[in-house]
Amino acid sequence: MDENFYRNAVRMAVSKGEELLEQINCGDVSQVRCDMSGEYKGGGFYDVNSLNRLIIARYLLWSEKMPDNAEELLYMLMEEEISARKSDSFQGFGDGLKILTALLDHYYNEDGRYDGLFHQAKDANFDTACGYEPKQCGKILSERIDELSPVDCIFMLTDLELYDEAGKLAEKYAEDNPPKTEYDHKMLICINNFTGRKQFNLPYYEALADMKLEREDPWEVSSALSDLIDAYIRSGEYNKAYLAMGRARVYLFKVSEWNECGLGRNYFEYAAELVCTMPEKARSIWEEWRYFSVKFPDDMSINCLKKHIRAAEAVGDTEATHIFRSALDKTME
Repeated sequence: MDENFYRNAVRMAVSKGEELLEQINCGDVSQVRCDMSGEYKGGGFYDVNSLNRLIIARYLLWSEKMPDNAEELLYMLMEEEISARKSDSFQGFGDGLKILTALLDHYYNEDGRYDGLFHQAKDANFDTACGYEPKQCGKILSERIDELSPVDCIFMLTDLELYDEAGKLAEKYAEDNPPKTEYDHKMLICINNFTGRKQFNLPYYEALADMKLEREDPWEVSSALSDLIDAYIRSGEYNKAYLAMGRARVYLFKVSEWNECGLGRNYFEYAAELVCTMPEKARSIWEEWRYFSVKFPDDMSINCLKKHIRAAEAVGDTEATHIFRSALDKTME
């Protein structure tokens, strides 16, 4: 496996930091100023320039020599990062803040002149208050690009929101590392999830389910089949999901108090979805799961209850429809 293939992709991404620094040196800081014009899909705002500051931070981290104006530059970038952390609707923080802190502390804070700035960063939001520790950020200074693993490189590109580039690396990683163990399959699933390639996960979920079936542990089999059923439903392979549901019942019902845990609620939701998407099997699926679902509506999520209302209406079960509507009204109060 040519690990430089992966590292070179990161080098290319981070090389943009040189261009950004040139802009700053020419007096243009528009690409690194806190700019809260980004809107999250679910509502709220974020700083559209956070990624540029992260790129510069990584560029400086891996540079052989700091620029002459490094202290002034790092201070300015830290102030902008703190502003972003204070204003972001989802709060949070990432490697950008850690790297900037580490560089500023290591090179220019011998006399403690920037301790107050780090305290401002600590107080920026709930997440920084809980997880940001200025004196521990120095660990990141030992990070070397030539020591990054292929997986590190893939995740680093996703941090930079370079999903196409990360996807290409993920594709090569899957070719270079044919999965053999549970860990291998789970790692490929994780990589695909991070790089927006969930559609490639089905074979891995199928393999994991087969591995768990060999052990016959009720909880592990039920959990693995739950992941597989979810993947089948998301890909529109409803008949395979239906068959997997049949296999799962044998093991699921052996799990102690299965109906009261998240795993059981997943199966309730799958059953309701299949009733709505498989009209030819709707009645039989409903009859298999109705007995349990009408007994535990108060344990269901709002989304699950809405699916059950649609499912009950699809098979003309007015009694169950009333039960789920009442539970939904109660939950929404």
